Amino acid sequence: DDEEIKDVIDFVDENGDGSVTIDELSLAVRRSRRMDNAVLKEGKRMLKRLLDYLGREAISVEDWFDLMDGSTGLRGADIEDGRVTTRELHKGMLSLFENEPEDSDLKFIGADVDKLMRFMDPNSDGDLSLDEVQSAVRKLEKGDLELKVTAIFIKLEAHMKSKRQRLTEFFETLDKDGGGDIDLEELREGLSHIIDTEDAERGGE
Repeated sequence: DDEEIKDVIDFVDENGDGSVTIDELSLAVRRSRRMDNAVLKEGKRMLKRLLDYLGREAISVEDWFDLMDGSTGLRGADIEDGRVTTRELHKGMLSLFENEPEDSDLKFIGADVDKLMRFMDPNSDGDLSLDEVQSAVRKLEKGDLELKVTAIFIKLEAHMKSKRQRLTEFFETLDKDGGGDIDLEELREGLSHIIDTEDAERGGE
């Protein structure tokens, strides 16, 4: 339905510029495939726990990042350089939570920090920028949206498989003028056609 299509458009057009490139569409498809990834699920759970703790303590994400980056002299933290290394994150988190009761739902241990780092460090370069942390928070907030659109991308991939199409070829069918991007109405029309076709075929089975 129209609400499903709107969800997909919001998911694909991350920068909100009103058009979609093949790179944006390809990234959206890859993201949808990763939704059931156990590592990601655990990482999201850890980030939600951290945000709950920060909310309780009235600490902003930016202030938390500064704490991890050593700017306030947490025990064992490294120098402040605008990046948080795995070592800094471990030392900073364990120091931050050392007075949290052992039976607290918000308590972090070393393994939890590793899960959090893997989720927030998408390029796996071993350290975090504030932009990466803020992006992870946005991803968490979009979590419900990601789950909603996964089913539609499954239909899209089934459609391409039945047509023996690659994603670039599907994109070209929507990119009428060959300009390298499609507007949101073109994407809406293409996805609506696929959803209707897949639903009709399932209904006829």
